[in-house]
Amino acid sequence: MLYMPQYIFIRSTLSVTRRALLSILLFSVTCLQPAAAESLRCGTALILVGDSKLKVRERCGNPLYRDIISGDLESRVEEWVYPRGSREFPMVLTIRGQRVIRIERLDE
Repeated sequence: MLYMPQYIFIRSTLSVTRRALLSILLFSVTCLQPAAAESLRCGTALILVGDSKLKVRERCGNPLYRDIISGDLESRVEEWVYPRGSREFPMVLTIRGQRVIRIERLDE
């Protein structure tokens, strides 16, 4: 009979440890994911931060609107706007030089 309470204590300790590990895992999966606005889907292609201007043009075509913000040819900062559909806000790609540096939803 003395063995039974000890078994219950070990089992409850393992249960608490499992719950703690599960909580940490769920937190890391839900809270530490990159924001959804850091990508743009063009058909079946996915555009991510770090992709080249050439890849964006090949996969998404010409932007609806393009604006040069600042800089010379090598460090030029541009914003390209791509529509996403009638019920979704357009996406804005910020490009420095030849690379996408930011992707965000145009909420205005």
